[in-house]
Amino acid sequence: MIIGMDVSSYPEMKDKGYRYYDENGTEIDVLEYGKKKGFNYGRLRLWNAPQNIPESGGYCDLLQTIAMAKRLKKLDIPYLLDFHYSDWWADPEHQNIPKAWKDLSVDAMAQELFAFTEQALLALKEADVYPDMIQIGNEIRNGMLFPVAKVPKWENLAKLVNSGIAAARKVNADTKLMIHLDEGATYAYYEEWFDHMMAQGMTDFDVIGLSYYPYIHGSFSDFEDCLQRLSQKYGKELNVAEFAHPFRRSKGSFFGEKEEQCAGYPASPVGQQESLQHLTQLIQSVPACSGFFYWEPFMRCENNDENGWGTFMELMDDAGKPVIALQKLQKLQK
Repeated sequence: MIIGMDVSSYPEMKDKGYRYYDENGTEIDVLEYGKKKGFNYGRLRLWNAPQNIPESGGYCDLLQTIAMAKRLKKLDIPYLLDFHYSDWWADPEHQNIPKAWKDLSVDAMAQELFAFTEQALLALKEADVYPDMIQIGNEIRNGMLFPVAKVPKWENLAKLVNSGIAAARKVNADTKLMIHLDEGATYAYYEEWFDHMMAQGMTDFDVIGLSYYPYIHGSFSDFEDCLQRLSQKYGKELNVAEFAHPFRRSKGSFFGEKEEQCAGYPASPVGQQESLQHLTQLIQSVPACSGFFYWEPFMRCENNDENGWGTFMELMDDAGKPVIALQKLQKLQK
């Protein structure tokens, strides 16, 4: 089973001076520690030209992605490469066109997307750190490259996604390709999306990736139902590309009592551990599901004022020490 860690922000955390420790207070490298504790797969996001967005700090560009991929490969950790196709965050509400692609037609944009994908993958191949799985777009249930391929512009969306698929297949035809949506507990969203996209010719992919955050996406039972029905209808490998549950409530209003009720587990160290254990048991009950990626377990948040999030759903606390869920991660596979 894949027990994955999204470590895209680790270089930024290190540059900001954050330090990490094991449960005994000994300073650690979290990549080595994560592997020791049971993580067996990495995930790295790639932004087109983050230097165009001051808030990005210039992180997650191709050179930094290569450097992080080298660190993972040195530790014999395979990784999933997450193409955002944006200069900064891409998610259900934000799929911003990269600055270099502004004002292009959809056909020209598809050509640029093909070229960017191909060139990035060739650079990774040349560096001998080719990804073990590739994600074409990030949480693209509402589309990508807004407004050009925003749902319901299915034809445009399929043209762009298929360009990314074609580029990846050209560089290495055998690497698994993932299509990643959010709202993992709502099967109807997935059926509508994949039926439309497959009718438009998007069929050459291997994995359906799902984001599932219980505190905003719905119950574990609904999520299990979604996995079972997706497996039965589409016959693809499934993977929980993003998951997290808090070890405490957020400093602001993002995660409170209402979110605890939705998640079915409290925002506490034990609640986090039990939620993760529930996810793992559910995955193991669905043969088509290959595992999960915990989203940014080692991120540290500076925004700790009363209106901010703070560090609350990671697997390291404010002091840089592992919470219970990370300490007991290895037990998830037993």
